[in-house]
Amino acid sequence: MQVIAMAMNISGNTYNYMNNFFGGLNKNKSSEATNGGMASLVGDFSAIRNGSYAKLAKKYYTSDAAKKVQSGSASASNKSVKEDSNAAVNSASKLMNKSLYEKKAVKGEDGKETMEYDTTKILEGVKDFVKNYNSAVKDAGESSNNNVLNSASRMVSQTKVYAGALSKVGINLKSDNTLELDETKFSAADMTDVRSLFTGSVSFGKSTQERLYQMYTAADQGTAQNAVYNQNAQYNISTGSMFDSLF
Repeated sequence: MQVIAMAMNISGNTYNYMNNFFGGLNKNKSSEATNGGMASLVGDFSAIRNGSYAKLAKKYYTSDAAKKVQSGSASASNKSVKEDSNAAVNSASKLMNKSLYEKKAVKGEDGKETMEYDTTKILEGVKDFVKNYNSAVKDAGESSNNNVLNSASRMVSQTKVYAGALSKVGINLKSDNTLELDETKFSAADMTDVRSLFTGSVSFGKSTQERLYQMYTAADQGTAQNAVYNQNAQYNISTGSMFDSLF
């Protein structure tokens, strides 16, 4: 079978994927027999040529799932995950800054100076982190993005490992997987324990920040994938329409 490969340029950049897709179809039958993936490519190309993809896409756009995508609800879900996970990442970064735990000279009523932690400032940082962490967890629970759910699940499982150390400083893990801050207990806690929780390469703060960033990445990729085909069964992304000429 001989196929003429069309080089499609989208925003000035030719997609290597499409070149590989069509270029692979020029192999002879013996090479196809030794390459299991070639049969699949031929089948995909045939489906595009005979209109099967168009029919499936049009059928999809009559479904409730498609209506949610078209209305923007799925995109809004990913957007919320991105915003709140990003906010939590930034909150974690502030708590991971060792300068936050530097003791400062405080003058007592007797006029004597003692070196103490700025507990009020640390408390404000933890409150902000807990708020954003909880928002990210709740967003993930309402997301239809499996990658977001998987990342959130791993983060929650990881948080459970630190539950004892967190509880010691007044940060409690609730049954719904969100965190609750006991400000009185936190203020009375040893700030050295708080510093250990949030600073260092193997700390709760660092590990949680990495999971939150994974959630952000999954939501960001999910946003780009929400609009794959439009209601006319055409591929629709901001950079162009890759399959327009095939339908």
